[in-house]
Amino acid sequence: MQKKKVILVNMPFGGYSVPYPSMALSLLKPLVERAGFDCDVSYLNVVFRAHVGTTDIYRVSDDEIDYASVAEEWAFGKILFGNEWEESERGSIDGVCARLSTSNPDMKQLREYLTELRAKADTFIPEVLESVNWDEYGVIGFTSVVSQQIASLALAKHIKIRWPDKIIALGGANCDAERGIALLRLFPFIDWVFSGEADISFPQALTRYFSGVSLEGIPGVSFRQDGKIIDQGAGELANLEQLPCPDHSDYLEAIKKWRPLDFPKVNLFLESSRGCWWGDKSRCIFCAYDHQRSHFRHKPVSQVIDEIKKVKETYGINQIMFTDAILDMDFFHTLFPCLPEQAGTLELHVMTKANLKREHLAVMKAGGVVEFQPGIEALDTEMLNFMHKGVRLLQIIQLLKWSVEYGISCHWNILYGFPGENPDVYGRTARLIPEIEHFEPPARLVHLSLQRFSPLADNSRQWGQTNVRAMKIYESIFPFNQQDLDTLAEFFDSDFQNKLMIDGYVQPLREKIDNWQHRWRREGTRPLLVFEKTGTDTLHIF
Repeated sequence: MQKKKVILVNMPFGGYSVPYPSMALSLLKPLVERAGFDCDVSYLNVVFRAHVGTTDIYRVSDDEIDYASVAEEWAFGKILFGNEWEESERGSIDGVCARLSTSNPDMKQLREYLTELRAKADTFIPEVLESVNWDEYGVIGFTSVVSQQIASLALAKHIKIRWPDKIIALGGANCDAERGIALLRLFPFIDWVFSGEADISFPQALTRYFSGVSLEGIPGVSFRQDGKIIDQGAGELANLEQLPCPDHSDYLEAIKKWRPLDFPKVNLFLESSRGCWWGDKSRCIFCAYDHQRSHFRHKPVSQVIDEIKKVKETYGINQIMFTDAILDMDFFHTLFPCLPEQAGTLELHVMTKANLKREHLAVMKAGGVVEFQPGIEALDTEMLNFMHKGVRLLQIIQLLKWSVEYGISCHWNILYGFPGENPDVYGRTARLIPEIEHFEPPARLVHLSLQRFSPLADNSRQWGQTNVRAMKIYESIFPFNQQDLDTLAEFFDSDFQNKLMIDGYVQPLREKIDNWQHRWRREGTRPLLVFEKTGTDTLHIF
């Protein structure tokens, strides 16, 4: 008898120091229930953190390996591809370490972390197969974003071996466009792949399937039929006004059971918009948001306010992180002025553009914003123009100043390593830093990752790039040929002039930033800019 119940699975490595909820799954659950089917969400990324038992291993994800290297995917490769792959040159511990894009000199420690991480992964999948009652569900869906691909595929494969009648579905950024079709082709245990937004297509697919009707005609879901792969493109864009408030109950239950000490640090997700209004006008050259298949749209202010109140009242959580790529500028006049009465308990985290004015920070502070990410990626007007950021250095300096004045943490990074960049930019930035160390430093100095869908990747020759190919780490993630690696990869490498000189001309800036960060991390020693007026015409600044 067909079981009309669904489980949605969030696998490692979704979330790092404190595992985050999945916004996609928290939205899909009430949408599936609205369609008439029972739905559970399993946060196996949280369970895996408990399974690992120590936080030291997770330094591999947090500190030791560049985020773009997706090296943690390697840990689940043996249980997906078998012992022969583990013993091969590419799939072995020697192979993955040789391909890591890391500047960490202590490869011995890194090697130990990865080896232990794989050992934990090898025992995790068998335990999960026994601990979850998979027979209870007719459809098992996985979300796959960045470094969740191999873990999701590994569990999906073993579920299909034991329960071949189950429908295995994958969705998320790793399944977009040609990657989704490649997954169906290369992994025969996958039944459905969802490309783009699945708020509409996934409930429709469930309704069709449980009614015994073909999935043909549903945009966004690709599947097999009569031995052929049916590619139905990207999903229909959802009307945000019709979406329910996210259901984070399964996530909080998992945190309380498996990681109770993390509970005070939990942030719950909400969204007020999708897309990027700036990207619709002028895309940042490194931005991987697929503007061809999505555009900026936002929820009504009343709906956003209702969802904030509902999350606070339902879960007793005050820390709310908006997943918007960029905040709607109208919200500074419509949303934040409506929130001051909750600001005493509300802690909001938002992403904005860096063109904010003083009054914008004032209303954010009054509305409960404690941290914002304004998309600062450079401290040089030439570089900001090169990136198509649409702001100038003076605006950045003003924003950093106001964030300190209003006590709102400003989370930002500096990017480097662009093809065609002017090396002089980094010397100018290094000389500027001693003058602004009383402002909050960048979280990281980050080497550019060439990412799928970005203008740098799509128009690589415009920036003088040749030989664009999947990052070398993917050779140790998948046992496929280069063409398939290029299709499956999220991050890429390329050749361009002066590439080998980058580390040298960036090193002085790295040293300045390290010192800046160190001064801010020491208790009671944060640098200050102080002035004293000693006469009508005299001002001492020190």
